[in-house]
Amino acid sequence: MKNIESKSPIKRILNALSIIWYVLLMCFLLTLCFFIINSKINNKVPVIGNYAILKVMTESMEPTISKHQIVLVKKIPVEKIQVSDVISYYHLVGEKEIIITHRVIQIIQDPQTKDLIGFKTKGDANASEDSWDVQKDKVIGIVDFGHPVVVNVLSFISDPIGIIVLVIFPLSLILISDFVSLFKVVKQKDEDFDNDELLDDISLDDNEFESFDFGVNDYYKEDQYLDDDDDLLDYYSDDD
Repeated sequence: MKNIESKSPIKRILNALSIIWYVLLMCFLLTLCFFIINSKINNKVPVIGNYAILKVMTESMEPTISKHQIVLVKKIPVEKIQVSDVISYYHLVGEKEIIITHRVIQIIQDPQTKDLIGFKTKGDANASEDSWDVQKDKVIGIVDFGHPVVVNVLSFISDPIGIIVLVIFPLSLILISDFVSLFKVVKQKDEDFDNDELLDDISLDDNEFESFDFGVNDYYKEDQYLDDDDDLLDYYSDDD
C-alpha cells in the first residue's frame, strides 16, 4: 500500500497563489494581445474603459512629460476640455497618422454659433505654437496626472527589466515547477513499475507445486508395512 503524504498548508497556499498568478497573467497577456491586434487593425489607440495608455516619444513636453514616459489619457467629452489641459490627438503627417501630446492654448469656436471646432496646441518645450489646428474628432483625451503610482507601475512594466521581473520570471518559475512536478510523477510511476516487476519475479507459481515430486518412501508402502508386522508377530510367537 502506498503512503500518501498530505501537503502542508503553506504548500497549498503557495500552489493556490501560483495558480491564481498564472490565470491573472494569462488573462492580462490575452487582453493585451487583443487590444494591440485590434489597434493595429483599426489604426487606433487601444482604450481600456475610459483610459488609453500612451508613451510620449519626443521631448516636446519636457519638463512636464519626459521623453519615453508613459501617460494615462482619459477619454472625456471634448466640450469639457479647457485651456491648459494636455491632450493627445491624431495628426496626419503625409500619409501616416501619428499621435501628439501637447497642451491646449486656445479653444477654437465657430464665430456665429459658438460651437466647438477644435483646439490650438503647443508643446511646453517648443518655442512656438503648433502650425495646425486640432479637429475635435481627432482628440483621444486629456492626460490624467492624478495617478502617479499607476503611471510608475506601467512605466516599470513597459521597461525590459519590468517585463523580465513581472512576466518572464514568474512564468519561468511556473513552468519549472510544472516540469518538476511532472518529473516526480514519472519517477514515481517508474519506481512503482520496478516494484511490481520485483514482486512478479519472487512470487511463486501455483503450477510449480503440481510438478513438485515429493518422492516415495518405500518403508511406508502398505504391503511392506504389513509384511514387517507379520515378521514381528512370527518373531514374538507364543511358543517363546
